[in-house]
Amino acid sequence: MSSIQSSLKFQNLEEKTGRYQKLICILDTLDPAALYKALAELRGDKGNGTDNRALFRCQMAFMVFGVKKITEGRRLLDESKILREIVGIGAWGKIPSKDSFHRFMKRLGKKPCQEALGEMFAKLALELKEILPGFGEHLAGDSTKLHSYARGRKVSVDCDASWKKQKKIGKDAQGNIVQSFEKWFGYKAHFLVDARYELPVGFVTTTAKHNDNAIFPELWEKTKKEQPWILTDTKYVGLDMGYDDGKIHEQLAIADEIIPIIKMRDLVRDQNKDIDLSASPVCENNLPLTFDGYERKRKQIRYTKPKACVGVTCPLYQSCAIGVKRVSIKVDPRKLTPFPRNTHKFKRLNNKRVSVERVNSRLKDHYNLNGMRRYGLKQTNVMVNLSLLSMNAFALFIAKKGHIQEVRKIYTALAA
Repeated sequence: MSSIQSSLKFQNLEEKTGRYQKLICILDTLDPAALYKALAELRGDKGNGTDNRALFRCQMAFMVFGVKKITEGRRLLDESKILREIVGIGAWGKIPSKDSFHRFMKRLGKKPCQEALGEMFAKLALELKEILPGFGEHLAGDSTKLHSYARGRKVSVDCDASWKKQKKIGKDAQGNIVQSFEKWFGYKAHFLVDARYELPVGFVTTTAKHNDNAIFPELWEKTKKEQPWILTDTKYVGLDMGYDDGKIHEQLAIADEIIPIIKMRDLVRDQNKDIDLSASPVCENNLPLTFDGYERKRKQIRYTKPKACVGVTCPLYQSCAIGVKRVSIKVDPRKLTPFPRNTHKFKRLNNKRVSVERVNSRLKDHYNLNGMRRYGLKQTNVMVNLSLLSMNAFALFIAKKGHIQEVRKIYTALAA
């Protein structure tokens, strides 16, 4: 055997071994007792509890190994004695049939199992909060598209899915405005993630037709219910311009006293452009006042004398009565943000919003979020939940090992 072939064989073996280790870490971290109880109740305690345990562990293995079809997963189990041992089938045990996997997934879509999976996810997020310093201080939100297994030609094949045609406006190299359209049939997963550690905190699954700003209130209320510490520990929530809505600003800044970091929509037509009230007010000499911070208790933005007037001869300087000028954000929460959009701090905080994009990418590429496509909203929600459980469980395992700065990693060298 040549050196190149030996090297490739070693790399493949190392990759497989890493995935096995990753799966073991995830399964050791999860506590599916409530899920097993719900599954047993659905079957009237007639089924074998060992079957539920093995099927669930097989499903988590499919998430880690990126299996797209049940037949592919059964083939993987058939070829790997080690994997059969890990999931609890046994080296010479019988692999569950294709129908058994499909029936198991349908049971996971039932309400008791959905609630048990949701509780598992909420518990993992709470444990991460207890271990990771500053977890949840800055959250970021966004959605990602999930294709249905149906093609959309016959809506009756997947009654829950819907079409979405999304318009995107950008600029080319010459600075000209360019419009493009993206169309897909399926669903959306809406996430709230921690911007520092890039780990999910809350999620909602919907059909594709729903706009992000319309779903965010539901996502926010659901996450608050599952993670009550958000109201006391979260300071900022970063969202893209698609969430630029007055109701969202009121919900965050006024009701929950959390600072929204949302850029205003850059509308194309001049007659639709909004006046950005967050720009600094001016003095009698038409000089911009100096931003001096945000008073959370009063919900007011504080300004002081213009910096430009220092050392400048101003006919109004002696009679200037400006000491501290306060502007309440309640006048217009959407335009009067706690940190004006023209400040460096707003730009710095807004740059952290891209963390949710990286989470979406890792979920799809390494936790099979976009791999095993299903029919129906319930099945899609199950797949989203399992993908998030895999990511957070592995991160929690690494955090418990003391590698706090490495919880975003997708490899298993740290957990070995």
